Amino acid sequence: MPARKIPFDRTPGQDALEITIVDDLKVVVPNDLSQMTPFVLLEQEDWFEDEIGFIRKLAQPGVNMLDIGANFGLYTLAMAKAIGGDGRFWAVEPASNTAGFLRRSVAANDFKAIEVLQMALSDSDGDGYLTIESSSELNALADGPGANTEQVKLSTLDKLMAEQFGDVQFDFMKIDAEGAESAILKGGKAFFEQQSPLVMYELKHRNQVNTQLIQQFADMGYEPYHLIPGIDVLVPFSLSDEIDGYKLNLFACKSDCADRLVERGFLLKSAEPGEAPAVDWDDYVAMQGWVVHAGLDFGPWVSGDALPEPDKQLRLALCHWGAAHKADASAADRYAHLKTAMELVSGIPAMNDSAAPGHGLIRLTASRITADLGNRVQRVTWLSDVLRSFSTGKVLINKPFLAVAERFDDLSPDGQLMNWLGVSLAETIDAKSRFSSFFTLPRDSYDIFKNLMQYPLLCAETVRRYMLCIQASGAKVDGGYPAGFKPVAEAAPDNRNPDLWRPYLAADVQQQQG
Repeated sequence: MPARKIPFDRTPGQDALEITIVDDLKVVVPNDLSQMTPFVLLEQEDWFEDEIGFIRKLAQPGVNMLDIGANFGLYTLAMAKAIGGDGRFWAVEPASNTAGFLRRSVAANDFKAIEVLQMALSDSDGDGYLTIESSSELNALADGPGANTEQVKLSTLDKLMAEQFGDVQFDFMKIDAEGAESAILKGGKAFFEQQSPLVMYELKHRNQVNTQLIQQFADMGYEPYHLIPGIDVLVPFSLSDEIDGYKLNLFACKSDCADRLVERGFLLKSAEPGEAPAVDWDDYVAMQGWVVHAGLDFGPWVSGDALPEPDKQLRLALCHWGAAHKADASAADRYAHLKTAMELVSGIPAMNDSAAPGHGLIRLTASRITADLGNRVQRVTWLSDVLRSFSTGKVLINKPFLAVAERFDDLSPDGQLMNWLGVSLAETIDAKSRFSSFFTLPRDSYDIFKNLMQYPLLCAETVRRYMLCIQASGAKVDGGYPAGFKPVAEAAPDNRNPDLWRPYLAADVQQQQG
């Protein structure tokens, strides 16, 4: 993404955007598409990490949260909104400009319990210097002053505890300090001994797994966990595990905190699942409403008695996946169901035989299960394989399967099942093959979008993504934007900011047609 400023709102003097995201949370950010957060929030109307959804569910009235390296405060704001502001929140952000936008977000939501502390934390106090990057997420402490640095106040976590927090006991803590995490832990020995929060921190620094930080937490009694995103449960993490290329964050906590989270159904102390309870066909159908909407007759699959063995295995995998998403099931049972579903579908011979009948639908189902387990690289690989088969007409709907993504679970195909399947594949691959188009701005954005526009069920996020790509890349649209772009100007549950887009779209149409 270029560093030059690219205003989204072209009103002269307009320095900020107020973007509404999930839970009707208002976030005030710079009016600049060359910065990561404004681009991502306009594109997705949320942050791109699975963990932010988990944090919303984890939030409960009276929570105490500390956000170190808060940036624009998305995690602090999201948790405060999730509980209606009934808690206490401290957001530590050293950059003056970024902290200023965070304060504007606090005011826009009328939050009374969030305190913004403009400082950096380290292993000593005094004054320091912060490099100011083109995107504030990359700002980091520097060794000294330079052309793109800002002088900031330095403090330690232990000093902050003594001066600011009093007898507050923290429930949740996020640390995102661009390489300064180790120093923060050194300056917070008393804090981590006396407190027992759930801590979220970055798994990697500069694309390298931060083994030193993981060990540093473990030495203080904070064991590592990672999120199973499909069921919002934390399970133990091991460096010997295969690490998905899209995984960005880990969690750590002491045993007493783990016990509290186990009781609330958010954590399991073993990564090895127990035996999954029995399942039936209703577990699948209840979670896949599209099957009913489509009027599909999977009669022999209801009991499964007459099915050949591979289909019996697939049927069980579908049922276990459905049971994993039952709201009244325990965390242990949901995890066991999900792992069992993955084991079953992986063992079907057609899963790895591209010439076998049903290969595409089986991989489709496997991609959804592996996505729920947090294996995003594998998901995108398998979906891309299915899309290639689909485009050559080799996918035959002759057995049940799982919808590609949650959006399609209850979305009626409306008599056009193949179109429904096509858009679900194209849309999901487009979204999940990257965190955001901010990072991989396609040069041929408009041509890609024209291909996607053939699908009538295309979601508003995809439309927003390509509107942003076209603008940020400076692409020209001869004759004005076609009707396929209109969803961004219409209010909908998945399009919360039509007022931001209407003048933007109208201005471009006038510019291109005039």
